[in-house]
This record gives sequence, structure tokens and C-alpha cells, in this order.
Amino acid sequence: MNRSYTSSSYATRHTNAPIRIAGAFLLAGMLALSTMPDLAWATATNSSSRDTSTSTQVTSTTSSSPTQAQRSDSFTQTTSAQQTDEIDAALSDSSTAADATQTSSAQAADTAKAAENSWRYRDGVRLYTDGTTEKSLDTTETQSKSASSQSRPSNRPAGTQLSKWSLTSEGAVSPTGEVIEGATAIGIDVSHHQGTINWEKVKAAGIDFVILRCGQSTNINDRQWKRNVGECERLGIPYGVYLYSTATTVDEARDEAQRTLRDLAGHSPSYPVYFDLEESDLASTDNRQLLADMAQAYCDIIEDAGYTPGVYANVNWWNNYLTDSVFDQWDRWIAHYRNYQSSYKKAYHLWQCSDVERVDGIIGNVDLDFEFGGTPYPSKYTWIEDSHGWWLKRADGSYPASAWEKVNGTWYYFDSEGYLASGWQKLNGSWYYLNPDHDGTFGAMQTGWQKIDGIWYHFASWGGANVGWQQVDGTWYHFDLSGGMETGWLQLDGSWHYFAWWGGMRTDWQEIDNTWYYFDSEGILLSGWQKIDGSWYYLNPNHDGTFGAMQTGWQKIDGIWYYFVNWGGMVTGSYTIDAIEYLFDSSGAWQS
Repeated sequence: MNRSYTSSSYATRHTNAPIRIAGAFLLAGMLALSTMPDLAWATATNSSSRDTSTSTQVTSTTSSSPTQAQRSDSFTQTTSAQQTDEIDAALSDSSTAADATQTSSAQAADTAKAAENSWRYRDGVRLYTDGTTEKSLDTTETQSKSASSQSRPSNRPAGTQLSKWSLTSEGAVSPTGEVIEGATAIGIDVSHHQGTINWEKVKAAGIDFVILRCGQSTNINDRQWKRNVGECERLGIPYGVYLYSTATTVDEARDEAQRTLRDLAGHSPSYPVYFDLEESDLASTDNRQLLADMAQAYCDIIEDAGYTPGVYANVNWWNNYLTDSVFDQWDRWIAHYRNYQSSYKKAYHLWQCSDVERVDGIIGNVDLDFEFGGTPYPSKYTWIEDSHGWWLKRADGSYPASAWEKVNGTWYYFDSEGYLASGWQKLNGSWYYLNPDHDGTFGAMQTGWQKIDGIWYHFASWGGANVGWQQVDGTWYHFDLSGGMETGWLQLDGSWHYFAWWGGMRTDWQEIDNTWYYFDSEGILLSGWQKIDGSWYYLNPNHDGTFGAMQTGWQKIDGIWYYFVNWGGMVTGSYTIDAIEYLFDSSGAWQS
């Protein structure tokens, strides 16, 4: 079992260190992409290089393999010295222009409700500040692959260049020597918009962390989520998670939190789980309280499940819509595409500073993120294994004993000495089954259907094995005192019932061992005279081994002869049997 989680800490939040800029920087952006003017693109000159930064060109024609002493953080960056004033206006604290743009996007959303519509999406298509879209990037990249070139082809505007970042004790250093002070890690965030990613190349490029999108709304899955999270875990890439929210009510936000937990089942992100707020329909100062209430509902559920919650939005949203003090309790991830310190005044931990970077392993643009204040987020728990087994160390140094503990959405039980229990456990009169297999979920409390040693059990949502009568998904089952599912004939409270091989209680007509029986709506086997669907039947009332069996042919009942056809119905009137005509009265009695 792999329980030895990394105990690296994601340090305490603090305000952002100033960013020193030497010459024209390479990050550009704006809030209202749909109204972006044609802009001139300038070239970032390689004005200065610091001796303190060690990095390796990864995506150039001649690339060297990274070593422990070398960081190969390879990105292609966009530069526009002319855009500074326009960016300031677009992302200023005033929300007038942004409100107009968000309203326009909301109108577009009326025709594409299932698609993202925000400051960076139009009807589900990702827009980039270099004037491209994900579709145009896909087309150009495909065409570029067929051309033979000495260097990697680029479809980006003239003046952009392939470049690399590195980290020093001072912060993140650009390829031209500018320092983003206080930055302690360089990462990216991805979704299905990046297509199928070669994660081995991404890791080799020196990325420190990744934020993965798990889905959108309550029912739209990110097509790459399962593959992306699986690859990050396989390769040991630290990751966080975000859900693109389309909620417009608190209840919808709660539902989005629950779907996020379903996506997170079995996973342990080392970075927070972010609530992505950007849908145009809610971009209004009138929605400040609603946005705060939705974030509270979402983040409470995420935190109660053992994860660290956070909120993502661009700086316009943070300055104008997400202003309630409730947001101060969660990790902030801000989007602000600028070439100098963000104007946002409150503390933030992640800064998405560009949307037009390149990294080996990803075709097209990708977002660049800086982390401030440390490496991966401190886990609230640390798993420790010694000669006696596994135990759990809380962040405050304490550990659970003779108690349940919920870790990353999964319940575990620890014995009186604090060691993780497994297998069958009887606690407070109920039987629980804690995964005994060392498959990465050792000790996890089991729920739902479980086949154990060839026997089926059903465990309630709180973990206890169901016993007696239980209705599961609309079907009744019966479990013995140990929780084992029962099948076949079963006498309960003086009545006979029959349960199929898969456990479900049978009702109505059932053919069992070539004999027909009838069970009422509660599954009770009927006997004697029964009128069913307008016809009279006689079901053996004698406890002779065929109790309840449907009778056919001649039957003498209470001294009177009756005749039942092969499907069980009683005959009345004139009826021919073996070429002889017989007469039966209205009660079915033979008139001899």
C-alpha cells in the first residue's frame, strides 16, 4: 500500500512580493477577449541573464536532459509592450467595461447553455490573448507537424519566441532576466481544451505543479480528467483540481461540490480543490451575496470531506464581485494577465499570469501559474507506517485512536492504540468491512455492494452491514444476521418468500423448479383459493413439500371435484376433457 504521502508544506498565505521588471516583459492579457482590438506584438529582448538561474532549453532543436542542478522549465511566451495601457484599462478596478462584456457573453450563453461562456470562453471555445482560439491552434499545429523544419513550427503572432523560466532563491526568473519575487513554484493548469497531453514530456520540462479540471457544472465531465489525474499520480506530479461552475443557486453549488467529490474519490491532490467562478451570467455586483453564499456552500462540503478548498476568478471578479469577507478564509487563485505586479490588493497563493505559454508535451497554448509562499499544500494528515502498522498524524501532531477519521473523503477506523484497522470490525453493534487489500485504499470503509469470500453484502452509506429487510434501488433484499445476502426460499415471520439468485425478492407469478407459485406485492407466498386477474386458482395449502404450488387438472377440494387448465385457471360451464364433455357450475364444481 502506498500511504507515505509527501509531507512537503504549502506555506502560510502572505501578500504578494513586488515584481521587478527589466525592459519589456512577455506577459499580456485582457479581460474581454471578444472585444480585443488588433494589437501590435513586440519582441521581448534578451536584455539580461542572471548567473543565478540555471535552466535548459527543452523545446528547441537541441535540448539537453534536465539534471538535479538544471531546471528545464520551457515555455513559449507572448510579448506586447504596447498593450500595457490597454490591459490596465481592461482589468482595472472599474467594472463598467467588464460588465458590458459579461452581459454580451451572457446573451451568447442563451444559445449554448452547456458550453462555457466567460471572459475566456465563447460557446465552449477557448479564446487566447494572442488572438487565436483552440480550434485555430489545433489546425495550425496539425499542419506544422507535416512540415520538415529545423525548429518547432509556430503559429503564434510575429515577435513571440520560445523561452524558458527558472527558479532561484529570489523568485521566478524569465528568460530575459526579469524576476517575479516571491514566486516559489512554476505550474500550469489544463483541461480537455489542451487535448491529450504527453505527461512524461511535461514532467521533463520541469513543471512544479499542475491544476487539473475535473469537469463543469453538475453533469459535464472533463474528457481528459481521468487520464490526466492518472498520469500525474503515476509520474508523481503534484496536482490540484478545479471545477468550472455554472451554478446560479446555492443548491446547485452544493450539487457541484458533491459531483467534485465523486470525481475525487480515490485521489489525494496535494494542492487545493478550486471553485472556478467566471460564468458571464453571474458577472454583476447585484450577485455579490449569491456568489458568497454559493462559494460557502461549495467550499464547506469540500472541506468537510478532508480537502482544502479554494476559489478561482480573474482580478475583475475579485475586485468587483467576490468582495465579501467570506472569501478570506479560502485559498485564492487569481487570473491577471500582466507583465508587472497585479493590482489586486489582497493575499493570493496562485497567480495565473498568462494564457499563451508553451510547454513540451502540450500542443498549443497553456496557462502559466506562479505559486507564492511554498511548495505543495500542507496535508492535514500524514500517513506513517511502523512495525505495527499504519497510523495517522494530524497537522497538530495528534492522532486518532478508537475513533473514525475522514481523510480526503474516505472514512478509516483506528484501534485503541491508534493503528489503522482492516477487514471485518464489529463496532457499536454493527459490522463494518474495512478494505484489507494493499491496493492503495487499505483500511478504507466499504459501502454499497461488496462480495467477500464469495458472499454478497450490502453496506449502508455510513458503513454498517445491512441485516434483515433492506430495499436497495427499489428492490427488496434480505440479509442474515452477519449481513450475508440470502437467496432461494426463506420463511420470515411465518410467511414464505423467494429470493432470486441475485438476491431480489420475487413477487407475482414465479416458476421455480418447474412449478408455478404466486407471491403478493409484499413477496408473501399465497396458498389456497386465489382470484388473480379475474380467474380462480388453487394453490396447494398443504405443507407437504409443495406448499403454494399452482394446481392443474382434476382436484378434489373439500369433497368437491374441480378442473384447472394447464395455466392454472379454474373451469366453469361446459368443458371437454379427453374427448368427454363435462359441466361445471359457476363456482367451478363438477356437476356429475
